[in-house]
Amino acid sequence: MTLRLLFLVGLFLIPLGLLMLGHRLRDRTPTQRRMFWGGIIGYLTGMLVAVSAALYPPVHWPGTDSLRALMVHGGMLFFGCFGVLSAGSSPASELGRAAHPLPGPVEQLPRRKNPLEQLARLRVRESSSRPPAGGTPQGLSAPPKRPRVRLTSSSGPPYLSCAPR
Repeated sequence: MTLRLLFLVGLFLIPLGLLMLGHRLRDRTPTQRRMFWGGIIGYLTGMLVAVSAALYPPVHWPGTDSLRALMVHGGMLFFGCFGVLSAGSSPASELGRAAHPLPGPVEQLPRRKNPLEQLARLRVRESSSRPPAGGTPQGLSAPPKRPRVRLTSSSGPPYLSCAPR
């Protein structure tokens, strides 16, 4: 019963916890990001160990089946928890110094340009520049004239006709 419970926790709760930790990963602290990736790597390693132990014939295991059963049923749980805890326990300052040799805080990367914001700025600029008295502003062409659609019918069924304005 205990081994089945270990297996179910490792199969369902560990991925659920990693899913919750990975939600909005960009907004998390560096420690939480390391814990997430440590958990992912540990869980995948545990899956490989569990599947390998399950597929290896029990005849070739020396002694009792307790080690094999523990690896099959608890591998995902133990390795996933080990990955989260080992990545979370390493100090951020040591990892940060190795990646960024300069002392002090790491500069924030420039924000990506949002195409919708750029379009809104362009529209504001276009609306703020008034056209000259005689026509449209330079560089902009007049909007195309749309055809007017009428429903007409001669002696037969109704049909649509397009007539220019």
